[in-house]
Amino acid sequence: MASANVLKILCFITFAISYLTSNYSAQSADTYIVHMDSSAMPKPFSSHHTWFSAIVAAISDDSAPPPTTTNKLIYSYTSSIHGFSAILTPSELESLKNTPGYLSYTPDFPLKLHTTHTPQFLGLSCDHGAWPASSYGDGVIIGVVDTGVWPESESLKDNGMSEVPARWKGECETGTQFNSSLCNKKLIGARFFNKGFTANSPNSNTVMSSCRDTDGHGTHTSSTAAGSFVNGASYFGYGSGVASGLAPRAHLAMYKVVWKLGQVYSSDGIFVAASAGNSGPLFGTIENGAPWLVTVGAGTIDREFHGVLTLGDGVRISFPSLYPGDCSPKAKPLVFLDGCESMAILERVQDKIVVCRDGLMSLDDQIDNVRNSKVLAAVFISNFSFSDFYTRSEFPAAFIGIMDGKTVIDYINKSSDPRGSTEFQKTALGTKPAPKVDAYSSRGPFAYCPSVLKPDILAPGTSVLASWSPLSPVFAGHDRQWFGSFNILSGTSMAAPHVAGVAALVRAAHPDWSPAAIRSAIMTTTDSMDNTMNPIKNNLNLNSPATPLDMGAGHINPNKALEPGLIYNATAQDYINLLCGMKLTKREIQVITRASSHKCLNPSLDLNYPSFIAYFNDVGSSPNEQIVQVFSRTLTNVGEGGSSYTAKLTPMEGLKVKVEPRKLVFSHKYEKLSYKLTLEGPKWMKEDVVHGHLSWVSSDGKYVVRSPIVATSIILDDP
Repeated sequence: MASANVLKILCFITFAISYLTSNYSAQSADTYIVHMDSSAMPKPFSSHHTWFSAIVAAISDDSAPPPTTTNKLIYSYTSSIHGFSAILTPSELESLKNTPGYLSYTPDFPLKLHTTHTPQFLGLSCDHGAWPASSYGDGVIIGVVDTGVWPESESLKDNGMSEVPARWKGECETGTQFNSSLCNKKLIGARFFNKGFTANSPNSNTVMSSCRDTDGHGTHTSSTAAGSFVNGASYFGYGSGVASGLAPRAHLAMYKVVWKLGQVYSSDGIFVAASAGNSGPLFGTIENGAPWLVTVGAGTIDREFHGVLTLGDGVRISFPSLYPGDCSPKAKPLVFLDGCESMAILERVQDKIVVCRDGLMSLDDQIDNVRNSKVLAAVFISNFSFSDFYTRSEFPAAFIGIMDGKTVIDYINKSSDPRGSTEFQKTALGTKPAPKVDAYSSRGPFAYCPSVLKPDILAPGTSVLASWSPLSPVFAGHDRQWFGSFNILSGTSMAAPHVAGVAALVRAAHPDWSPAAIRSAIMTTTDSMDNTMNPIKNNLNLNSPATPLDMGAGHINPNKALEPGLIYNATAQDYINLLCGMKLTKREIQVITRASSHKCLNPSLDLNYPSFIAYFNDVGSSPNEQIVQVFSRTLTNVGEGGSSYTAKLTPMEGLKVKVEPRKLVFSHKYEKLSYKLTLEGPKWMKEDVVHGHLSWVSSDGKYVVRSPIVATSIILDDP
């Protein structure tokens, strides 16, 4: 727990002594946070501050250059930790370790306001909320099934980490370019499994038979879930700041799989977060929708990476960009070539910025022509939605829409000497609206188990910056490759580790909670509003609010998840009852449960889940025929002992919705109370989706336990 408290102080302190680097030559000094045993303070000292001052004076290296002893002690801490921060040389740090009462130290580093951002976008802070309350996930183990890991990554350094948990029984497996010494207190386990791959692909050459990551994906996702704090992270200047995972003090265990597999993240318990898939936006495209998983959709964040095109008349046009190279900001001649079809013309204007408009020649072919002609820079005008494929250009290029394109063309036509300049590596924070459900994120329902609403939750998945393997290029062009320690990726497999990290925080705060309880806490405390205080929308259509089939219960909120008030729990037998209700064979259930025997005590499709989905899709029925669907749920009080909750229902068009009873009164903590939710509507509903929410609101307003309700006429194909 001490390391997490130290981390809190790390987030407070800004390293404002920049002259040290140039002044020190004999022994460079750095700032350290030192944790001390408060009970070891000798009686002669009147305060901890005087004790810490005496310690710093006693270990002071007289041969070291300034600053003097009096200002080497920066801060004394007596609340969140007992200790101090000081500027120390390596020899002074070694002397400190022999001081009575010394416990540990952590190097200090600056924390910029503009960070690599998703933890801050989710509201995580070092001075309040989920991070300090959970000790930053200290002691929790997050297992990642992916492409391996780059163990030398700065995100996997174990400075300030607690010891490997005694319960850990895993191993650090030796293999190609990977030995057990590469594991540490952060990366505590590493295994690889390639026998199945080699058996099915006998002619394939598996170069890296170890847990070392040659792809980059596993390093990216694992550092997103539990990476340590890293200063100076960026993607070629984009998103520059401090990188960290959602649970920066959790331990990591990587399981490398060589064959194609959906990414899975589990914190010991075992809570499993899985990516929903990248096959959206159509309904029924979801993957990894098993009811014991937390299935995660991907959303945008309030950060955009861009470049700026400045015209000679001062007009500035912003455009999405991840161009990794350099470009002179000096103004150069602009020339409009319309379709950019002629290589001969392009080669005559190599010293200019060419402007191309989508027309008879495809955008891809125009890009090829411009690249091959080696012009100075280019502006491409199109009504095409510019994906990462275009914005991560290998030469200086601005991709703009029709309206901005008209502005550029009009300027060129009116000017006697049209000029322009391009700038890159720009990062904007606070963009609105955010989050949005991104188009690629797979949607529910899940055909294999339609009675459980999927996805479960939305988390940041678009343009996520995290660590990367230096063996894999972050971007590969036609003529060259770019390599880096960090990369920016989009996908639901970027969203899932955010949820795994939050689960680790909840697990650290509530070590006795079951995986189902953790899932419930995360789902029932989500946000349904974006940063404009309007309902979260779909990225494809900003006039269309997202439904629970797009985003599940809502956007994850780590700070609220630690104190949900009530939870929906589920046992192994509950899942078996569901499998029995799905009419799976005995053998199929054994394969899933890995148990030699099981009992179908109460077969039911009505799992005690924090969400509801009902189908009104009987196409052959008459318009007047009605159907009633009833759901039973049980809530466990994990908040205050004596408390009462009142049900609040949002209207659902064309349906009658009621809950009984409407009030739940708990007399003590961990008491369980049940209720029924009833939906009545036509057997065949005209709308594809109608949705609402059931919220249980505590009498003091402290807790709002919210669950999505979906009524749908979608007919799923047989899986």
